[in-house]
Amino acid sequence: MFQQLPSVRKLARMNRRQHKKLRVGGFQELVFEVRIRFHQPMEETRLGIFLDDFIELIESRRLVVGGLGGSLPLLATDGIVSTLKR
Repeated sequence: MFQQLPSVRKLARMNRRQHKKLRVGGFQELVFEVRIRFHQPMEETRLGIFLDDFIELIESRRLVVGGLGGSLPLLATDGIVSTLKR
């Protein structure tokens, strides 16, 4: 799943096309997984308030989030967070 990044010396020898193909340097994708577990099952109104606040926090840091949700009542959810520019 994780690929080893090329050394700094090898990166310096690569051209822009190679950087893009290997997704390194300026083309590196910065993504991480988020898993949320609630102490009590979340109903629709409380979940809506939580998600609005969570998304506002994520967007204030110039990030985007996707994949959160599930069937109600919700006890756990997961998603991904990525940079906004890609």
